[in-house]
Amino acid sequence: MKKDISRGEKYWTKLWALYGRVHLSTGVFVFADLLLALLIVSLFVSPKATLLGAMEFGKNPRALAEQIAHSCAIKRSESCYTDELVLLVKKENFALAEQTLLALQDIDPSTKSCHVVAHYMGREALKKNPSKWLALADTVDVLACGSGFLHGVLEGHLSASPGITLTSALSQEVCDRGADSYRKRMCTHFMGHFFVVDTSGKLDEAFPQCQGVNPALRFDCFDGMFMEDHQKIALTEHNILPAPEYTPAYAKSLEKSCGRYQGDKNIACWVEMAEVYAKTYGYDAKTIYNQCNDNASTDSARQSCYSKGIVILATFPYDVSAKQLTAICEPFALQGGKFEGCASQLISSLMYYSAKFTTRGITFCAGAPSEHKRPCFRELGRQLASLVPSREERVTLCESAPEEVKGLCAGSNKTPNPNAQ
Repeated sequence: MKKDISRGEKYWTKLWALYGRVHLSTGVFVFADLLLALLIVSLFVSPKATLLGAMEFGKNPRALAEQIAHSCAIKRSESCYTDELVLLVKKENFALAEQTLLALQDIDPSTKSCHVVAHYMGREALKKNPSKWLALADTVDVLACGSGFLHGVLEGHLSASPGITLTSALSQEVCDRGADSYRKRMCTHFMGHFFVVDTSGKLDEAFPQCQGVNPALRFDCFDGMFMEDHQKIALTEHNILPAPEYTPAYAKSLEKSCGRYQGDKNIACWVEMAEVYAKTYGYDAKTIYNQCNDNASTDSARQSCYSKGIVILATFPYDVSAKQLTAICEPFALQGGKFEGCASQLISSLMYYSAKFTTRGITFCAGAPSEHKRPCFRELGRQLASLVPSREERVTLCESAPEEVKGLCAGSNKTPNPNAQ
């Protein structure tokens, strides 16, 4: 993964600030052959041309995904997928764009790490009916793309409401509703980001707002705060502070800062150090594990730091080899329950981005130590079944699993029947 680190850093730290505009081709032609020829030629003639002009072909997500992938492969713009999918939300609807993103994940695996793209899609969906923001926040898929759709809706609403007062009471009103505990947590995490933005990056002024939320959600709020403090994602996008330079000196300054805090604040601060280490030293499991263990001050902080490391390593947007995947839980290979805990967290992080990360889960489990292999596939099957109700779809997702564990992967201890309903 080392060769892609600079590209990965640039993507995650700058894509928030990219909101390029693209233009639709306006020509409508009678003959499909002529239209296709013109579209292909236009890609080489005009850098602003887009294959979304081919929507006369129909609104089939797979066809649209293929057109977008082809267009973006030629443009080689890091914001291309975001531009195209946002445009699709704007010109058509959010549901079609979401299905097109899912289809893209079968074509370009990097789109499975879709949190940032989902942010922009959620924001664009909100523009169509800003007064219905709460209903949209309640209905977007919070289990996809690391809750990016939800965060995008909330960000769009707060950014478009300059007179709104950001308080713990607002967080409670917006987030602490209904029975979906995960949605509550991810909503409150996002509010933590914006509390920091509201104080122009002054953590000590922002802390009282997280302190005032439901105690069951308080840690998620602090985690959002420290993620914003360490990476300055929204602070950069809103032109409040510059993006940080990820250097060893910057990492050391944050470690010192973490030492100032106690309790949940201390743990949340160390959780978010994992991504700082990745962006500073590389997306390498052993490196991140050692940084967390050598620098965090308590066992709880060390464990929490590397837990976040598991997530960012597992969902790295570019190619990840089998060796790199198995290395993530290697520190626990001889520790029984700790290995299975690591495996469960790794699988969970994959599933909460995209069920199409199942292939990556299969690669990880297939490379696990022999005594952990079947439990790993059983856990993969359990989590997959909780997100994908259709057994037929799960069987398809598990096609690349070794024959003897396909049933476990598909959520059953029986060999899967391709004709099963």
